[in-house]
Amino acid sequence: FTDYLITIMQTFHRQITTFLLLYISDDCAKIYHDTNFLTCHGDSCERIMLMLFFLHLFTTKTAEMGFNIMIRKIIADKSDVYLHWIMTIVGGFLGTYSILLHAGNFGSAQTGNLMQLSTELLSMNFSGTVYRLLALVFFGAAVAAAYILTNYTHLNMRRLAIIIDALGLITSSLLPLKPVFIGLYPIFFCAAFQWGVYSAAGGFNSSSIFTTNNFKQSVLGWTQYALTKDKKFKKKAVIYSVTVLSFFMGACIGSWSVYTFDVHGAYIAFIPLVIAWIVITISETSVEDDTPEEIAVEAATKAQEALLLKKEQK
Repeated sequence: FTDYLITIMQTFHRQITTFLLLYISDDCAKIYHDTNFLTCHGDSCERIMLMLFFLHLFTTKTAEMGFNIMIRKIIADKSDVYLHWIMTIVGGFLGTYSILLHAGNFGSAQTGNLMQLSTELLSMNFSGTVYRLLALVFFGAAVAAAYILTNYTHLNMRRLAIIIDALGLITSSLLPLKPVFIGLYPIFFCAAFQWGVYSAAGGFNSSSIFTTNNFKQSVLGWTQYALTKDKKFKKKAVIYSVTVLSFFMGACIGSWSVYTFDVHGAYIAFIPLVIAWIVITISETSVEDDTPEEIAVEAATKAQEALLLKKEQK
């Protein structure tokens, strides 16, 4: 009877997945062909919110019924790493979305912004200077907000970062493209907030919104492993390498989204955001179902990763 029930649930799961994919595809087509922006945007928001709610409900209920327990355990054991990779896909998406739609400005970092600020200041371009100073303010405010909320509240920061990303993308898609910085401010804020929450994986510091250091650490990890054969360096190399690939994947998805749907391509990023939400739901449900022995092992693993992270920071 149990095997028969599991078979039914698996069939149901495939039907739900197919339904959602068709739902998303239909929505994308409508966005692309509909010339009435407000009507199209409102309808797409309703569908996306409904999809997010339905997937959250479906994942929670199937988890409560013991559906695919083994898969849930696998995801829960490495949920922080999987989440980091998924959110790095979002980070890559934010990068190309901002670059392609906002005159080559990268909305996920301040290096380029500061360089451009110096040129605007020395050329006596007052408006350009103000726009770039405001970008610093938005980015810095998000970093501070993420830190304060993480350390002085009991909010679920992983979920909150996903919500902030979603709101940032919606807001950016609604704002005008000119002046170029107006629609870029929400990207600056949500990217910086994401960085404040998803900034490490598997005991290693790793940004989820830009990738230069991730590439450096990937090369170093493989070099160190080749020289020492130490498995901890292999783990480091794998985590950073997949992070770099995730960022590149997100950048490709972002480019395709903009080329295909223009400003409305922002809503394609809701797909990895929903997947991240599901991973969080599965990992949290699995923790509730764990035995005391499993919880002790997981706590020991987390402590070891914390020590590794602290050592790396030094």
